[in-house]
Amino acid sequence: MNVIMSHFERRIEVVKAPKKDPGGIFESRKLKEHEDYYWLLDPMPSKIDLEQYYRNEYWNHRTDSAFITERDVTHFDLLLNSIPNFFSKRRKIMNFGAGRGGISFLFKIAGHEVINIEPSSHMNQPGFGITSFSNIEDYSQNDIDLVYGSHSLEHVHDIHEVLESINARLKPISFSFWEVPNALAPNSGPLESKIFVPHTYYFKKEFFDLNYRSSIISKVGTDVPSASQTSSLGIQFKESKDGDVIRFLGSGYLNPK
Repeated sequence: MNVIMSHFERRIEVVKAPKKDPGGIFESRKLKEHEDYYWLLDPMPSKIDLEQYYRNEYWNHRTDSAFITERDVTHFDLLLNSIPNFFSKRRKIMNFGAGRGGISFLFKIAGHEVINIEPSSHMNQPGFGITSFSNIEDYSQNDIDLVYGSHSLEHVHDIHEVLESINARLKPISFSFWEVPNALAPNSGPLESKIFVPHTYYFKKEFFDLNYRSSIISKVGTDVPSASQTSSLGIQFKESKDGDVIRFLGSGYLNPK
């Protein structure tokens, strides 16, 4: 697919973050808008540079320390309610970009087998009976029932290479859940012509609609407090085109390459 030449290719400001990017791999980049409904860094940092960054630097600059967050619980509740029959038996779940573990612990407690993919060298041994790999290439089986990724796809080197690699490890009947920042939200980057370290991709919702055969959830919005009796966690997802996240649950990656 060709890259669209647009007004977003004017001079791009890389938000200065020397502590987050001591090696300077995000410097001197532009954003390019692609016809596949995303922006990406141009030139893209090399795959090796990104792997070393996430292995050695990324978690040094995160202040969150919780193993399970409110977002993990929200996603867990959402998945159980969106595809309840799917979870009626033991499943094999891949958490792509698992970080400290998060939802993996909840799936494990619920009786499912969990595979973590997490490049950070000091984060890939969560224990609790969860198997971890630094790279998806290290996992060679094609037996995954559900791939889960929360705020991980915006950090990859080649989005379709990653999705193709994941798809090769999924069962023919399986699901994919993704949550990513919404590129059209204020202060997310593209609308301000800014690059936020360490994001390499900036997505529109249409990216997921275009690249998956079917969807159960495809929304843009923000989690907000709710007093509704239908909200078991006291949170509801308020849909809006400029909401801060895209939330997608579907199946059948189409691989446009």
